[in-house]
Amino acid sequence: MFTDLISDGFFAAIAAIGFGCISNIPVKAFYGCAWLAALGHSTRFLLMTAAGCNIIAATFVGAVVTGLFAVPAGRYHSSPAESLAFPALLPMIPGMYAYRCVEGILQCIAGSGEPGFHHAFYLFAYNGMMCTIIIMAMVIGITIPVMAQHRYMARAGKKEKQ
Repeated sequence: MFTDLISDGFFAAIAAIGFGCISNIPVKAFYGCAWLAALGHSTRFLLMTAAGCNIIAATFVGAVVTGLFAVPAGRYHSSPAESLAFPALLPMIPGMYAYRCVEGILQCIAGSGEPGFHHAFYLFAYNGMMCTIIIMAMVIGITIPVMAQHRYMARAGKKEKQ
């Protein structure tokens, strides 16, 4: 279990660095992006395997954990928190649900009679909804802590200046 958790975080970190490269973040911020991805994805993995959480709730919590550490990591690496957090979230994109959604729509188009169409439409609808809900959970999960910390930091900065 521990080695699976470490390897999950490691591969998420590699993917986040790749997404960071195409997002054009500073090279010095790759470490922060990698750590955020490893932390968030490992949290999701742990919740899904050890705690038996479903993928939606586990992804939401993983995104919240990523968001909580994004602002301090951004300050440490002198980069905006969002530039570190969003590439770190991309390894949690539900690729299989998106793939199966597209596969279902292609089966609908190909058509093999009414029962086949209904089954293909069910696959399209189910996987499309799951993909959409998981992505919404990621967006909400990352936005709440990042926005809350930005507001808190802005208020603290104004009090220090006075």
